[in-house]
Amino acid sequence: MGRRKRYSPEQKVNILREVLEEGKTMSEAAAKYEIHPSMILAWRKQLFEGALNLFEIKRTDITEKAQGKKSKALEAKIAEKDNVIAELAQEVLELKKKESWPELGTSKMSLEKRQLIEREVRRLCLKTGIAMLTLAGFAGVPERTWREWQARRNQETRHNGHIPREHWLTPAETEAIVAYCQSRMKLGYRVLCWQMVDEDVAAASPSSVYNVLKRSGLTKKWAELAEEKKKGFDQPQGVHEHWHIDFSYIRIDGAFYYFISVLDGYSRMILGWDLCRNMDGLNAEILISRTHERHPEARPRIISDNGGQFVSKDFRDLIMLLELEQTFTAPAHPQSNGKLERFHRTFKTEHVRQAAYFGYEDAKARMGRWIKYYNEKRLHGSIYYLSPLDVFEGRTYIRLAERRQKLHSAYIQRQSYWQNQNAGL
Repeated sequence: MGRRKRYSPEQKVNILREVLEEGKTMSEAAAKYEIHPSMILAWRKQLFEGALNLFEIKRTDITEKAQGKKSKALEAKIAEKDNVIAELAQEVLELKKKESWPELGTSKMSLEKRQLIEREVRRLCLKTGIAMLTLAGFAGVPERTWREWQARRNQETRHNGHIPREHWLTPAETEAIVAYCQSRMKLGYRVLCWQMVDEDVAAASPSSVYNVLKRSGLTKKWAELAEEKKKGFDQPQGVHEHWHIDFSYIRIDGAFYYFISVLDGYSRMILGWDLCRNMDGLNAEILISRTHERHPEARPRIISDNGGQFVSKDFRDLIMLLELEQTFTAPAHPQSNGKLERFHRTFKTEHVRQAAYFGYEDAKARMGRWIKYYNEKRLHGSIYYLSPLDVFEGRTYIRLAERRQKLHSAYIQRQSYWQNQNAGL
């Protein structure tokens, strides 16, 4: 006996479609598909019973949908009511804060004020059902502060800020830094930092000085963008290895004069200078000779641009007689002589453009005094904020050791000061 043949739902639908739509009799369909007519009758009965269930509308579905819409509308009304209550509670607490505890967040809170805030928050919590942390936020109390209040309930506040650390600047040091820097901010906070260390005003690190000036509103909002620099030849490792020489225009009493100088590349010290009425090569030759006479043991490399004064035969002969070496900067690349170019900028910014000369002799005398100040007292940012004279005379490590000692002594004094202050808390 063979296995009974099974038909898929698609096959059943196709057979019934031929009987119901195409007009075939059940016997014809049974003969065609080799099935019993009773089976086709059973399929047709099953089809009509399923169609009846398909078209029947259940009132329970409509009722459930209506109830769902109604519950959502009620939930929306409740949420709106909660929002209104929360807004009213926030307004009440904000008004209370302005009237009863305006000092919150700015000064130490007494136990009485803390208890007043806690009572008000708890009262509104019981009436509105809003969480106490939320209400505390409405009252201006951060979550962390509220939890701390609960941890030390009914205890007087001992300290309401950060406990002073032993390395903090003392109030006297902070006042001294602000007073010293107020009229000198054009020098920059790093220069001012080491000036104060050298002059025994206050011994603090550059970062500490910057933070004090920032809190006092004395720092610049925007930092000056640094010009992109190109790599040049190897930097000198000692004095008298590189001498930079160049001219620069100076306008005095409506006429142009020509400032020429020789700068030591290692110490940034001005070894010689002159204010000339013209740019003749003779002026450069005289300045090099005069500078070499002051330092006869020096055998530096002379670094200059490709100006006619420095490429002339007379100047090259002089360099050869003095047993020196000359190097020219790359054409259209003043950065190669950047140390002297930067000095010219500083010279004009800090002195020439702020001075009103009465004439050539007055200008020369006042320039001489400023260059003496530059060499001996002005702190230079590229040589550890020391003066060029300190570096030129080999006192770099001694001066840096003195500063470190002052910073260490000041740190020990701060430790003692804050230990005494904290002992009284």
